Amino acid sequence: MRQTLSSYRLLLLLGLAVLAVLLAACSGQAQAQPLPVDSLDAASIQTPSLIGPVWQWHETQFNNDTELTVDDPTLYTVQFAEDGAVMVVADCNTAVGTFSAEESSLRIELGPTTMVMCEEGSLSQEFIDQLSFAASYVFDGDRLVINMQMDAGNIYFEQAPAATPTSEPEETPTEEPEATATPTSEPEATPTEEPEATATPKPEETPIPEPEPSPTPEPGDDMARFVGEYKAVLSPEKKGGAILLVTLNLNEDGSLLLEVADLG
Repeated sequence: MRQTLSSYRLLLLLGLAVLAVLLAACSGQAQAQPLPVDSLDAASIQTPSLIGPVWQWHETQFNNDTELTVDDPTLYTVQFAEDGAVMVVADCNTAVGTFSAEESSLRIELGPTTMVMCEEGSLSQEFIDQLSFAASYVFDGDRLVINMQMDAGNIYFEQAPAATPTSEPEETPTEEPEATATPTSEPEATPTEEPEATATPKPEETPIPEPEPSPTPEPGDDMARFVGEYKAVLSPEKKGGAILLVTLNLNEDGSLLLEVADLG
């Protein structure tokens, strides 16, 4: 009986050991298997956006197997804004307008455009005409492709390179020379003699003689001859004025009596 139990125990241990080895082998294979492509996060694959970047025109391929290549793409750009505005630079001219994009369809309506005469060989008008003929758009990798109406051809754009920030040179601190204090001898103050104050004599006051009061003549014989009544008629210089009768009475006591009457 003990021998049978020992045999079962040995078999059980061997079975557990084989099971552990199998589990380890299976787990190693599971870790070594690569993830399928379908399990990749689609958000990790970045696609260009129509709105935001500055798109430079590089070439146009027409349906008649002809091509138009731009020598300097930096002179021909288009930028779409979130508010539906579109800004165009066409060589020496600029234009603004609006656009509408739904799924892959694209419509561009340009408004005010400058009419500067560019240099010979400029593609300013061709670029504006092609944008106004847009029908739809797709992305070919990082390139924007605008399809023109009536399958006239495709306009190819590439994003303008981002401006590389230039690092400003670090300022090297310059050591300022230490100020050496040079003792300067202050000049000795020379006392100046103050001039003696000379007393100026005050001018003698000259007495101003007070005028003697002149005697007031009393009415007498000289005044008696003027005593009486005096009358005068005052006529105005202009028509319509009042005619006045002035009466002056000089009394013997020297008093005066003045009367004025309106004669109409």
